[in-house]
Amino acid sequence: MKTATKPANASEESIDSLLRRGIREGRYIPGQRLVEIDLQQQLDASQRQVRDALRQLENEGLVTIEKNRGAMVRKISRREVECILDVLDSLSLLAVKQVTGKIKEAKCRKLIEASLKSTQQFRKRSLNETRVHKFLDENVRFWDSIATVVDNPILWDIRERLETLLYRLAVQGLTIDSNPDKWITHHEEILSAILEQNEKRAEKLVLKSSTDIRDMILSLKNDVFN
Repeated sequence: MKTATKPANASEESIDSLLRRGIREGRYIPGQRLVEIDLQQQLDASQRQVRDALRQLENEGLVTIEKNRGAMVRKISRREVECILDVLDSLSLLAVKQVTGKIKEAKCRKLIEASLKSTQQFRKRSLNETRVHKFLDENVRFWDSIATVVDNPILWDIRERLETLLYRLAVQGLTIDSNPDKWITHHEEILSAILEQNEKRAEKLVLKSSTDIRDMILSLKNDVFN
């Protein structure tokens, strides 16, 4: 488990945001107790700041708070996963549509080309990769690279929050026992279709990719879920 440290610019970031990012980046994993005094030291925060942040994350469904037991990163149910993926599908189609319309802009094209290169590099590395969380990380990186190109901060914020919710899957240490390629299926093709300004093909590939990834996530062992 990673050790949480407060970043240099933490004074500009709220305590709930730091904790949220810690869950997203795997510093706090599903089922882990969030001890207030430890968080105060790690984040250089007061008891009230930590408690307020934990209540905020409880409202968002990221943690549970039990009387006399404190807070814990909450696991996610299969039903929640399906609901989150349904919304992410719609956001992904919107993002692809908007990016394809902007791909003639030099800056946008350069970012998508860079993402394509990263996608190809990961595919080569994935030949020897079996850790589930690495494929989930790559999936998030891929979609974040597309969302970043879209000049829509609301879209970016919603995607980030939904992706953080998915990080409540208890996959630390879990390995893939089937075809790992299905976790990143069609990523290269989606980016290539965007670069070719072929919006319909890109959208069709997004739906195919989503189906494969959904199947892979929902086929994980029961103890991954709540």
